[in-house]
Amino acid sequence: MDFKRLSNIVLVLGVVGVLAAFLWWYRFYSRLVEASRGSSKLGDALPCLYSDTGGCGLVSGISQFVGDTPYSPTVFWFAAGVLILGIVLRLSVKR
Repeated sequence: MDFKRLSNIVLVLGVVGVLAAFLWWYRFYSRLVEASRGSSKLGDALPCLYSDTGGCGLVSGISQFVGDTPYSPTVFWFAAGVLILGIVLRLSVKR
């Protein structure tokens, strides 16, 4: 396998991973916003995409306690790392 193809695969995996993390975050927090009946907005949960501190950790813990699978920002950070690695590899490939 050549280096250019490997860098493209890593780049695509990173993009797909970030999109998957975003969709998981959106699905999890949009249900919570809907359940709040207008007392909160989805934009308020945007920091929960990349962090689990404060209210994000509380919501995650409560949802896990009731048997739901909470969103984990670890997925976002792992995918972002793969994406950055793919970009670096792609930029280092000689044209």
